[in-house]
Amino acid sequence: MKRRAESKPPSVDAAHLSAPIHDPPWAVWTKVAVAVVSLGLISLAVLAGLHVDLGQLSTGALVPTLSLVFVATMAIRVGLWLAYRPAPRVPDDALPTMTVVVPAYNEGPGVARTLESLLASRYPRDRLLVIAVNDGSKDDTGPALDAARERFLARGETRLRVVHLPRNMGKRAALYTGFVHAE
Repeated sequence: MKRRAESKPPSVDAAHLSAPIHDPPWAVWTKVAVAVVSLGLISLAVLAGLHVDLGQLSTGALVPTLSLVFVATMAIRVGLWLAYRPAPRVPDDALPTMTVVVPAYNEGPGVARTLESLLASRYPRDRLLVIAVNDGSKDDTGPALDAARERFLARGETRLRVVHLPRNMGKRAALYTGFVHAE
């Protein structure tokens, strides 16, 4: 089995990773509107709830305490939502190589859709390998995997490997087999 040469991803400029990402104006206004409406509705619900006669619960501290906990929880959640900033995009050449292992047992031709989806991902082509492991299926999974590999090879797609186990050995063994073939 031929292995790809180990390559270390190039260093990424620290300033690029720490640069703040700003929301577009419409997103800021949407967050503000949702926060104001949410806090207003929560405040109205709490105020209305405190004036409802709940029998003996109205005289105790349970309802006000639960209301306070609810308002505090919602305020924290809204605060975290407002403070969220998406992670900066990493350049393709800084992404690690990745191997996806797909164990398959009696999946039939449907497993080809999974492989198609994985290989159609936006992950850099030179950094992705997909290994499909047929775990001794008793149906047409093996021929379906072989046919899918041939279709991909005809399109020039070389990132798919297919491994067949002689008998069903379980998902753990299928994953282990894929890991052994991974790069």
